[in-house]
Amino acid sequence: MDYFSMERQHVFLITCSSLVVIMNLICLLILLHRSAPFSRFGMLFTMFVTRVVYGLMTISASALWLLPRPIFFETVFGNTRLLLYSLLTPHLAEQIVSVSGALCALDRVLVMATNVRYNVFRLGGRLSFTALLINASTLACFYGATAVLRSTKELNFVQFTHDVLKYCVFPLTLLGSTLLYVVFAIQYRQFYLRKLNVADRKQALQANQMVLFQMVMHIVLCAIPNGLATLNSPFIRLRMKWVDSMEPFNGVMFSMSVLLASLFTAIKMRPRRIFLRVASSGSSPCTK
Repeated sequence: MDYFSMERQHVFLITCSSLVVIMNLICLLILLHRSAPFSRFGMLFTMFVTRVVYGLMTISASALWLLPRPIFFETVFGNTRLLLYSLLTPHLAEQIVSVSGALCALDRVLVMATNVRYNVFRLGGRLSFTALLINASTLACFYGATAVLRSTKELNFVQFTHDVLKYCVFPLTLLGSTLLYVVFAIQYRQFYLRKLNVADRKQALQANQMVLFQMVMHIVLCAIPNGLATLNSPFIRLRMKWVDSMEPFNGVMFSMSVLLASLFTAIKMRPRRIFLRVASSGSSPCTK
């Protein structure tokens, strides 16, 4: 990819990530306003927070690549820690979103499968804490390795760390999340075949639709492209040229998946106008 195309890609990533941050902050405010105190900090909360962090991390990494070329080579390429940050951050951002999305799917599976026990044992809060712990540990591990570098010439270590994250850790995360999404889809179908009352269906419908849309975006725009890229990685080396031509755009496709999932979530969570009919006096609008 030439420098101009790469520059446009980072401009797109910054724009896309900025929209992701704004939409998920709005969703967070709506969630905190509507939810009961005991259910506010479940997996939906964690998913929104993770998307905000994803957006901020992507913006910071892309901004480094948009520095004027003389400044970039002097300050970023000449500093191993900063170079490693700019290379690892986009993949770490994708990693934490994938973990939170997978556990959000697992959360919905538990809601549909266990129902009463889900609330009694507060499984949503426990899954939320698990997602935060996994993501915090991942960031601490890779950024900690960056911080302890002593030499500014350890480019082999930089490349190796980047390849391990991109072609080993991240694909395994995508595989695990895809399997959880498949379980969610099966449970989703079984859940709606049951004889449930209308209130129960409506209560579960909104969150399930969000996760279902996220599942489609994840598989089509994330799991498949990155899975193909892994087959061409230095660890497998199938050398498919058409996959090589697609790989530079994997980050853009991932960003698009997060943006579209965030947009769908924001539409589903928007306040709606409800009309209450009053006896013999017409109807009066009431917003909720």
